[in-house]
Amino acid sequence: MLRHRTFASLAVVGLLAACGDGGAATATAATPTTVASFDLPVPGLYSVVQTGDAAGEDERCLNAEDIQAGRFAPSDSVPDEWTVETNRMSGGTIEVVARHPSGGRLSMIGGYGRESFVVDASIDLTVNGEKISHRSGLKGTFISPDCAEED
Repeated sequence: MLRHRTFASLAVVGLLAACGDGGAATATAATPTTVASFDLPVPGLYSVVQTGDAAGEDERCLNAEDIQAGRFAPSDSVPDEWTVETNRMSGGTIEVVARHPSGGRLSMIGGYGRESFVVDASIDLTVNGEKISHRSGLKGTFISPDCAEED
């Protein structure tokens, strides 16, 4: 289960690693679907449903430290060589932007409420001369205050 290492959408992590091979990229975020409340999310375990290019379900932990710091992506979830330009969760809005030295760029835009979040993720990469585009939506719903450590 993906409880701690969520940087982008569930399937985008593999693409981030692939970008290490080089290439140029640009990303364009889709229009976000927002959640009405601007209260900070409840820390804990969230069920995450992904739609789009790689549909699936998983779980993600939003820990209190990251929430209080106004971060959506945990600090230690960023793959090597990627630089996070924006990692913000405040005022009901989520925004994450990261770049790779080869020109790769990832963008996540969305919103959150007390017990849910929605994010539209977009990444466009050129890897080994091939353009790779990925679009997905993530919807997280609070399921438990307990974030058990991964085995």
